[in-house]
Amino acid sequence: MAISIAGSAFATTYYVDFSSGSDSNNGTSKSTPWKHVKGMTGCSSTCSSAALVGGDTVIFKGGVTWINSYLWTIVGGSSSMITYTTDHTWFNGSSFTQPVFDDGHAEPGPTGMLYSNGAFITINDLAFTNCGTSGVPSPTKCLIFENTHDIAITNSTFTTRSWINVYFVFSAAGSRKNFTFSGNDVSHTTGAVWFASAAAGATESNLIITGNTYHDYSDMLGGGAHGDGALHYFNAPASDNSQYLDGLTFANNRFYGNFTRGIAGGTAEDMTGMIYFEGGLKNGAILNNLFTFSPVQNTDGLGTNIFEAIIDLRAEGSSNGTNLKIYNNSIYGDTTKQSMSAAILINGYTNGDLRNNIVTSGSYCGYGEAGVPSGWTNDNNEWSCPNGFMTFMPPGSHSIPVNAPYNSNPLWNAPASDLQLTANSPAIGSAVNLWGSGITMLSTDPMGVARPQSGAWDIGALAFGGVSGKIDPPTNLAATIE
Repeated sequence: MAISIAGSAFATTYYVDFSSGSDSNNGTSKSTPWKHVKGMTGCSSTCSSAALVGGDTVIFKGGVTWINSYLWTIVGGSSSMITYTTDHTWFNGSSFTQPVFDDGHAEPGPTGMLYSNGAFITINDLAFTNCGTSGVPSPTKCLIFENTHDIAITNSTFTTRSWINVYFVFSAAGSRKNFTFSGNDVSHTTGAVWFASAAAGATESNLIITGNTYHDYSDMLGGGAHGDGALHYFNAPASDNSQYLDGLTFANNRFYGNFTRGIAGGTAEDMTGMIYFEGGLKNGAILNNLFTFSPVQNTDGLGTNIFEAIIDLRAEGSSNGTNLKIYNNSIYGDTTKQSMSAAILINGYTNGDLRNNIVTSGSYCGYGEAGVPSGWTNDNNEWSCPNGFMTFMPPGSHSIPVNAPYNSNPLWNAPASDLQLTANSPAIGSAVNLWGSGITMLSTDPMGVARPQSGAWDIGALAFGGVSGKIDPPTNLAATIE
């Protein structure tokens, strides 16, 4: 992944090595690295007095673990990015591994392990772990960004073992934009990214969440710890129309693994959703995502559903819940078990478009919790759910099947691990061609296989005959800085 950095012609690259660096060094070469970086607990001497500015790059040595370095109040630029990243030619050990930032199970307080109220920050190719402890319900937030903007978190690994992995909170009025969370691997948490608006006049725009993998939350679920999946957005109060998010792209994300209750005690549904909104989102697109998980059911007798819904959209009285596009997603749940109350739940969101999605569920495909959603289009989808719909939009004439029972088997290759279509799938050639929608991400499936510019598409996230849909975690994530 290329990250372009606009900044000062005098931008500096700094090197940081916790294992053998010294904060008295100048930090400007691999042979004279700092031990910490400015803003970290423990930073002193030259490390502390140096002024990081927009355009600067901070290189952390691969194969090194930072401990006892938190709170890290990360420094941002004034008008261009400060980038915190790696150099794959500089590492300890026999081969490169990501530098690790280990909080030592500290359950950090209201400022988390990493905190910023600045802006223009790129975090790339780093690993964050152990804000909490596996198997212990966590009340904590690990990385916190308050009233920020222009933040990019890319190609990083998160095993934070905390309630909330990355928390964006907006506690003061203002319009803030440009947030990217892409190419990351997230596990062992209950919520990957939260956007929390809690002040009149606080608005956010241009949130991009793409190309991430989310898996294996089980060890942090239960005992009162409730999960909210990949993205949770809310307004407080929800009905305040001066607070909203304008512009979301949630695309090419992959979900797999164990989301069942791993801690004794809990509610019937330990996860609200993979995507959960309670408040105003307008102009959003949910595209090309593979939602799958295994096991498909809790087994401890406290309730069968893992999720309330995979895509859970609640406007909560906000008039800004409008204009959503939900295209070419694959949602897998075992049709014989109540793995979710509904695959897609809509309450109060108006004027959306639901096309080219495959859904299997042991309960409802779609649920209109407050009645039939207003102004939605629902067509070219394949439904396989024993209970059909509840107060939902009727399926369009090109959906499979059009009428109950909703039992059209999509004939996936090997669910839950591989959601590629097999040759006899009724989803092949049954989708509407959305090439002209203006959404360029739809031109390929999440594995990079091109969809045709003319002619019918295949329903679901994966184009038939392309790359296998088998989902594995990424390894040796890397980025090129240009």
